Amino acid sequence: MSNERVQIRLNFSTRELEIDGPPAVVRELLDKYQRLIEGQGGPDSQTIEDECHRDELSDSQVSIPTKDDSIPDSFGEFLHPFPDSLSGPDKAIIAALYVQSKSEDNSFSTREVNALLKEQGIRLANASSAIKRAAAAKNAFPIARGRFRVSTEGRRAVQNLKRGKSDG
Repeated sequence: MSNERVQIRLNFSTRELEIDGPPAVVRELLDKYQRLIEGQGGPDSQTIEDECHRDELSDSQVSIPTKDDSIPDSFGEFLHPFPDSLSGPDKAIIAALYVQSKSEDNSFSTREVNALLKEQGIRLANASSAIKRAAAAKNAFPIARGRFRVSTEGRRAVQNLKRGKSDG
């Protein structure tokens, strides 16, 4: 795994595993943590942490918001570091990430995103279209009817927006 970048996200409370990387590496790691996913034990958190450090994952790896991280309680505070010149779809994916980080099921809906933005005085021309564009750009994906989740690429895009970078 010389220059290959792999990202692992584990949520023990919901028994979720997300692996982002080349297919061969994903298969290898999925096999390794299969027992953990199935709830039959497996590597403990220290073992997983050691494995991550052993594989020398990049320090620039995207931080993944969860309920345990220090996400501000206020969306306004979360939105503040981003440039004012963001497009509607960019603001939508930022709001989606915030909603997801505060949600019990680690997901968001278009309605929640739109309501959150309206609270900040931000009006999207078409919230549904903005979320569909995010999904088409691989920044989010549907998990159930009307429910979505921000992808690893989406988290990376949000981090880039925070730094003032743009993908397009």
